[in-house]
Amino acid sequence: KGAQIDNYGNLFDCNFGATALNKGPRMEVDIAGSIVRVYMGTDGGSYTSISFGSLSNNVWYNLVLTVRPNGTGQDLKAYTDAALITTSTSSASFLWDGDIADLYLGVGFNTSRYFTGDIGNFRIYNRTLSRAEILQNYNAQKSRFI
Repeated sequence: KGAQIDNYGNLFDCNFGATALNKGPRMEVDIAGSIVRVYMGTDGGSYTSISFGSLSNNVWYNLVLTVRPNGTGQDLKAYTDAALITTSTSSASFLWDGDIADLYLGVGFNTSRYFTGDIGNFRIYNRTLSRAEILQNYNAQKSRFI
């Protein structure tokens, strides 16, 4: 990521609109420019979030979010450079149904929420990756960027 702008910097945003506020997921750099989080929520704008930790400018990172149903909610895991950083469990009111409508890459629902930096690779899978798959993907990509 590059230098932070005056607003949040969205790496990606999806499902934001008149009837689906913060349905998510949305990945953004916080207003201070150091923490990257993913938000998922409900039509009412309430949300749950998970953090990838504090990241430095001008350093390549591989960020992975996994979402797995757990019966009543969803288990979220955030990986930075193939290392598990944070886990969280969303309640039933914060479920993401896997829909990827209105995908914005490098900018959010609001054009002042643009990401400064480069996005080397972006993927969405229709299943939850295992830890071994996350590590394999990280190792396959890192030589391109480090």
